[in-house]
Amino acid sequence: MVVCALNTIFGCLTTFSPNYWIYVILRFLTSFSTGGVGLCAFVFAIENIGPTKCGIAGMSTFYFFSIGIAILSAVAYVFQTWRELYIASSISSILFLILVIPFLSESPRTTLFAEE
Repeated sequence: MVVCALNTIFGCLTTFSPNYWIYVILRFLTSFSTGGVGLCAFVFAIENIGPTKCGIAGMSTFYFFSIGIAILSAVAYVFQTWRELYIASSISSILFLILVIPFLSESPRTTLFAEE
């Protein structure tokens, strides 16, 4: 949840960067939060799956990345300037966060073992 919030904050701040070096620093910070989002999505995807389907579930998370890149081209068509595009793509992290919070427990594995 923290990396989604950081992704949105750094993304929106990057939009208002006054010069190249501030832009580079904010992009560098955004890359850390983006990597965390990808790693968390991978772990959540495979944590509730049994060991026999773990590989399929893990690889399936990358399909969503590919679909997201394709959707980004449509979003870029709507938002013509890079600043508008950057805000539109950064806000999606907060929307994801709002939609996912009700479904998260402390650990999916804890919930899975508690039911057994």
